[in-house]
Amino acid sequence: MSHHNYFCCMNWLNYFQRYREPSVEVCSEKPMEVIKKLVPNTEGFVVQIGSHDGKTHDPLHALILERTAWRGLFVEPVPYLFEKLVANYPKSPRFYFEPSAINNGENASFYFVNLSDQELHAFPEWVSMLGSFKRSHILKHLDGSLEKHIEEIKIQGLKLHQLFQKYSIDKIHVLHIDAEGYDWEILKQLDFREYLPTIILFEYAHLSGEEISLAKRFLSPRYNISVAGMDFLCVLR
Repeated sequence: MSHHNYFCCMNWLNYFQRYREPSVEVCSEKPMEVIKKLVPNTEGFVVQIGSHDGKTHDPLHALILERTAWRGLFVEPVPYLFEKLVANYPKSPRFYFEPSAINNGENASFYFVNLSDQELHAFPEWVSMLGSFKRSHILKHLDGSLEKHIEEIKIQGLKLHQLFQKYSIDKIHVLHIDAEGYDWEILKQLDFREYLPTIILFEYAHLSGEEISLAKRFLSPRYNISVAGMDFLCVLR
C-alpha cells in the first residue's frame, strides 16, 4: 500500500468513527493475496466492471494470466480503452469482453478524457482512467484543467443481471468494480439470491458518506469488510 493510500485509509477510518459507523479495519494483506488463498487454482470466474485497459494499475491482471483455469468477463465502455483491453489479454475462449456500461439498462451519455500520446505525458497516468456518467466528476480533478479534453459518447447500458444473463454466468468468485463514483449504483443491483461472490472488491473513494453507509449495510450481513487502499475488500463469511 502506498503512503498516499495509507493516509486515505486513515482519513476514511476517522470518517467512519466520526459518524458512528461500525468499525472498519485496514486489511493486513494485499487483496490479491487474499484472493489467491480463497479462490482455487482449478476454477475461478472473475467479473470486472470498469476494466480500463485491463493492465494499467489493474490488481487482477497478472493473477488472471497466472491462473490458467480461471475465466473472466471484462466490461469497458470507452472504445479506445476497450481495444487496449482486448489486446492486453491473449485470445482465448476463457475471456469475454463487453463494450457496454452497467447502469439502469438505458443508453446514456458517458464522459472520458481523450488525450493524444503527446498530451498524455503532460498529465498523471491515472487521468486516462477517468470515465463517468457525470461530466462534473472529471472536472473536479486537476482544478478543471481537463475540461477541453473531455469527450462525450453515447453508450449502451445494461443492468447487472442482463450482463450476467448475456454471458450465461452461474457463479462468480471475484467481482471487481471500479466505476469512478458509480460503484454503489452497480453493487446494489447484485442479487444475493442468485450470486454470492467469494470476493467483492470495489472502490469507495468517490462515494458519498451515505453511499458508503448503504453499501456497508447491504454487504455486512454476508461479508467481512476491510479497507484495502482506495477499495473495500469484502470476503464472504
